[in-house]
Amino acid sequence: MEVVYASKMGFCRGVSLSLDRVREAYELSIKDCVPCYIYGDIVHNSYVTDALIENGVRSILSAEEAPIPGYLVIRAHGIGMKERSLFEEKGFKIIDATCPIVLRNQGLVRTSDRDVIIIGYEHHAEVIGLVGCARRNIHIVASSQDLEVLDKSIPYNAVLQTTFSQIELDKILSRAQELGLEIKLLNTICGASSERRKAVADLSENVDAVLVVGDKKSANTNELHKIAKEKAVLSFLIEKAEDIPIDVLECKRIGITAGASTPSVIYRQVEDFLRSR
Repeated sequence: MEVVYASKMGFCRGVSLSLDRVREAYELSIKDCVPCYIYGDIVHNSYVTDALIENGVRSILSAEEAPIPGYLVIRAHGIGMKERSLFEEKGFKIIDATCPIVLRNQGLVRTSDRDVIIIGYEHHAEVIGLVGCARRNIHIVASSQDLEVLDKSIPYNAVLQTTFSQIELDKILSRAQELGLEIKLLNTICGASSERRKAVADLSENVDAVLVVGDKKSANTNELHKIAKEKAVLSFLIEKAEDIPIDVLECKRIGITAGASTPSVIYRQVEDFLRSR
């Protein structure tokens, strides 16, 4: 059995910066004898979140969930302006771990001179944060069908969830043109996401099976899995080594990739398990 890694995989710069901010907040909370909180999941990976909780960092989504104010780390996916203000009013000390690319996109939404289309998944943390930054009307579009209800007589600015599917984006933009909608796209899919998608596509052409390691809640991890499946190879999304299907062990050449929020310790364990067999 041969094990091959994708050329680009695992933590992106935004995730690494976010975890650095958590460590910074935790050290400050110890020094000041106050609790350390994170707003929701710092990234979409249960291993990372569980490790932080084991060290005393608590995940909350409102000030009421905290017994006393302390340091609050804003997750990599960002947070709306109203929610941030509520925490500040309650005396929380904010440490912003929002991905720099997401921060830029929040600024585009906030300063838009047109109604805003957010191309993304309604319940995704990044989209929720973008909605919370808007000062004009917001329309969430996750598929080309969602365009049908838009007013064709007005122009729109559009901001894209950084991990959105390129295939779905192409369908949406094509349908918008057919409908005669005037939409100005202000950003693109995150460069790190694009690199990882190209890498898994290349990997899939040279292996018998692909293991995509990451949390099932992670949009970018699911997109890597989708790309691998479209390349007509066996593809499995797993969260840990114990999830590896028996079928994979019969393959001669196995590829491994990982989502942008997947720690290296997890995909190294997957590699070790495969080599042990």
